[in-house]
Amino acid sequence: MDKTIRNMACMLAVLVAGACTKDIPYKGSGSNPVLVINCMAKVGEPVDVYVGRSRFFLDTWSGSNKLDDATVTVSINSVSQTPVYDYDRECYMDSRIPAPGDTITVTATHSDFGTATATEIVPVPSVIDKERESVKSFPKTENWAWVKADSVWSLSVSIGPKQKGRHFYKLSLYPEYYLFSKADNSLISIMNCMYKETQSTKMALGLISQESILDIDGEDVFHYGVPTYTFSDEKLPDNGVLTFELALQRPIDDVFYGSVYDGINEIEYDWNSDVSHTVEYRCLFVLETISEEAYKYSVSAQQYYETGWSIFTDPVLVTSNIKGGLGILGTSSHSETLFTTYYTFE
Repeated sequence: MDKTIRNMACMLAVLVAGACTKDIPYKGSGSNPVLVINCMAKVGEPVDVYVGRSRFFLDTWSGSNKLDDATVTVSINSVSQTPVYDYDRECYMDSRIPAPGDTITVTATHSDFGTATATEIVPVPSVIDKERESVKSFPKTENWAWVKADSVWSLSVSIGPKQKGRHFYKLSLYPEYYLFSKADNSLISIMNCMYKETQSTKMALGLISQESILDIDGEDVFHYGVPTYTFSDEKLPDNGVLTFELALQRPIDDVFYGSVYDGINEIEYDWNSDVSHTVEYRCLFVLETISEEAYKYSVSAQQYYETGWSIFTDPVLVTSNIKGGLGILGTSSHSETLFTTYYTFE
């Protein structure tokens, strides 16, 4: 009986509290909508310009933020052109291909939101050079849930050529290993390879700070996936060398035994009888040399998403270089470098 009374009292308290809520009118200043331009001009690709309008959080506008009726002009080295709007991709497309050193200006005008513009220079591409490599053994065999490895491929690379001033990069790694048939050396499967960064490389890439290094144990954590790093050369060591390690791994025998889908059929293979024990390891480095504004935008946008909309964190201002509006005009050029090694399992 007492429990029932307590429950009824709690329900009554909730109802009373709900009835006491009151809407508090917002008395701050508003924000008129402005043009938003987003464009990343890349060497080797046409220029796509996305145009929209900003929206204040109390804005009652219910339509789309994207605009297909703006007047857009793209100028490359002072040669202007009006891009065509693609309704499928919802952007303005300029078919011209930027080159390193080009000066690009994007301008958008709308009768309701005014004019917005930005100008950037396409950076000269840098490349990844191999400084040294080695294969070294673990002190003991390392076993993970799905792989087995007893050695690592240590790969040290540098970014060149050396250029004056600060430079900004986005580096992606694609670590993989290839399994081949013992009978005819045909390709059986391509699998992701585990990787890790050394402590000095983590510091150079801004993943950790000097103050966060408590011991060396954190260096031995391997990861799966395709990592992407956005960084400047400000923290690179004097020799500019970055070192990554790939686990020389193969599937554990009882896990790999079974079938592999070749795109059409399920084919059965066994490590001991069907698969060559010489495994090919590849690491593709894709290096984007990006403009400073593109770097600032990428870093601030990442910080913005990492806050998770928490009310307990400081607000993050996402970088914008659009005059008369919001958004980003960034430029980039890229290079690809592939490194390969082989390892034979006993």
